Amino acid sequence: MNRSGIFLASVTYTDLGSMYFKVVRPEQIDEIYRYLAKNHEIREAVVLWTCNRFEIYFHPGTHANLQYVKGYLEGRVSNYRISHGSSVIRHLFHVAAGLDSMLVGENEILGQTKNAWQLARRSGMCGSEMNLLFRGAVESGKRVRAKTPIGRLRRSVSRESVELFEASGGADPILVVGAGAMGRQIALLLRKHGHAVSVTNRTPQRGRRVSEELGIPLIAYDRNRWHSYRSFFFAVRSSEYIVTQDDANALAGKTIIDLSAPFAADPSLSGVCTLINLDTISGRIKRMDDDRKKATEEASLFIAVEIRNYMEKQRFSGKEELIKRIFEMSDRLVAGQMKHLSKQISLSPEQSDAVRNSLEKERDMLLSAVVSSVKSGDDILSKAELEKIRKSLESASEKRMTLRDML
Repeated sequence: MNRSGIFLASVTYTDLGSMYFKVVRPEQIDEIYRYLAKNHEIREAVVLWTCNRFEIYFHPGTHANLQYVKGYLEGRVSNYRISHGSSVIRHLFHVAAGLDSMLVGENEILGQTKNAWQLARRSGMCGSEMNLLFRGAVESGKRVRAKTPIGRLRRSVSRESVELFEASGGADPILVVGAGAMGRQIALLLRKHGHAVSVTNRTPQRGRRVSEELGIPLIAYDRNRWHSYRSFFFAVRSSEYIVTQDDANALAGKTIIDLSAPFAADPSLSGVCTLINLDTISGRIKRMDDDRKKATEEASLFIAVEIRNYMEKQRFSGKEELIKRIFEMSDRLVAGQMKHLSKQISLSPEQSDAVRNSLEKERDMLLSAVVSSVKSGDDILSKAELEKIRKSLESASEKRMTLRDML
């Protein structure tokens, strides 16, 4: 298995210690890059920060650098994980492909991955290691979307509901009732589609967070103030109906999308308004789940091949670099031996060439087995194995040879 000098400190949404780390702002990204830049031993780093993840890729992964990165995380997040080597490669390729997202197949994460890489380059924190890894992951993410069904997924119930709302002729202004994960996603999608949307929630603090994060109005949780809205999305948990037949007159001709379980809107209201609930879209959701399962399986197989090809390419590149280093080392040893011999005896140009050719011939015979092993082996040699080769070369160069042996 290929080795990688890149380490990853990763934090998921549930482990983020405060709302400060759950909402991405430019100054927060700048903060972590300033912290990393103070450590001159960390030569490369990329910060990937999305709505449900916070990750720091850094190189090299020395013990001191690892402790330095941990120093930033501790006290700011409740939990984090450290990984390195091939695990980092696999993780980033799955992230860029949308296979490690809350919504499998989401397109946004590919752009976020690319933007994080570009920001690291602008920050002067990106070198050959990160460029190779992130370029490979981004290009692979594009290919998996183009060549597998995952790029065509309907990626969430909330997205499905917004499409149904628009297809049914729902009108603005819209009130999203509920500021949990589903309510937030619905409000975000409606805003992206250009709708006039507001949010309300029983707990004002949660509603305020969504309002501030998305830049939409927050309305008090008071049904008497909802009458001016023409459409409603319900994404709440309630043991009883929030809107009933008593609200029929106020809801006449309006649109309700009820994604609550149990229902927040009395199903009998379908006689006075357009009512779409989870029963209405259950068949569509089932098809969506079946499509997601099939697409995820195909994409996972595709990414597995992409990762294998990437690692093979990196492994071959590493072997070529190692072979080059071995011959550079041996050339220095040959040059040193020639210098040593020239001090012992005067050689004509012809004799000097003959001696050098003999030394290089012996060198090539010694290295042929080593180079063959490197090319055919399953892995790049470790530092310990490379050290053995170096000592072997030095031992060969220190052998006592007479001119008669070489001429």
